Amino acid sequence: MANEDDLVRTLLAGYPDRLARRAAEGGRAAMMVGGRGVELPFEVAAEDGDLFLVLQLDAGGTREGRAVVLLYAAIEREWLEDVFPGAERRQSVVELDEQRSTVIAIQRVCFAGLTLEESRGGVVDPQRAGDLLSAWVARDPWRFISRADGLRTRLARWKWLASQIPSLRLPAADDAAVARVAGSLCAGRVRIGEIRGDDVWATMVAGLDREQHAALRREAPSRVDLPSGRRVAIDYGAAAGPTVAAPLQEFFGVAATPCIGGGRVPLVLHLLAPNRRPVQITADLSSFWQNVYPGVRNELSRRYPRHAWPLDPLAARPQRGPRRRR
Repeated sequence: MANEDDLVRTLLAGYPDRLARRAAEGGRAAMMVGGRGVELPFEVAAEDGDLFLVLQLDAGGTREGRAVVLLYAAIEREWLEDVFPGAERRQSVVELDEQRSTVIAIQRVCFAGLTLEESRGGVVDPQRAGDLLSAWVARDPWRFISRADGLRTRLARWKWLASQIPSLRLPAADDAAVARVAGSLCAGRVRIGEIRGDDVWATMVAGLDREQHAALRREAPSRVDLPSGRRVAIDYGAAAGPTVAAPLQEFFGVAATPCIGGGRVPLVLHLLAPNRRPVQITADLSSFWQNVYPGVRNELSRRYPRHAWPLDPLAARPQRGPRRRR
């Protein structure tokens, strides 16, 4: 037996690159020095240790990308120190645990790059953790952003303004820009938690100069004041252009379509019936009152008698909701 051990030690001294370690105790999958994946034969002794020397491989046959070991010899851990004194190296690294969405500290003992021992836990350097999280988040930022719908709405507003006034030279507001900003918000973090869409937006807006910032507020407001006194959001992502949806009664007394972009761009209006369905989609409110409203009034006044349906909508005051019963 001693002679056999001496032979294996000699082979180890000559071929340290053939050292391998099982991925799991008693398992067949293993990794060799240099990173090659191998698989032990079915008849491998379960009581053999995790370390072994690969003596022969099946160059052609592989299972799941791993070469099949045809002949091997078990290795005792202390032999490495005997044959290669001081060759083991201790490492402290941080790695991303995607399942837990956090960065963890890992301590390893390695020989020629092959992990011999591994334990998890300990203090994580926030800067190194932040770098890992940033790179991870940057690959698919929308996966981690809360309130993402609100951010998409705001970005549509940004993009619309950029298309209307190219001279502003607004920065890109595409997915790549979102990835950069979301990644930057990971700085100093150990756990991903939530990246709020509000924070991404605030960071992007903070990068604008004074003229760009003022134009965003002035030319592309997020909301518009209706004649009824209510403020409603403008949908800049609508295919027809910036769009507002509101009951048509809220526009009584208004002859012209509300505009944005310094008064140059009329809003697309979804004029809603009391059931919240559009009776007309138009950017020409004057034409609606003159050509469409009379027919709408005749049809809907009988169906919704508690709502106002004046003969002359331009002479009426805007209404919010049905009239009160007397």
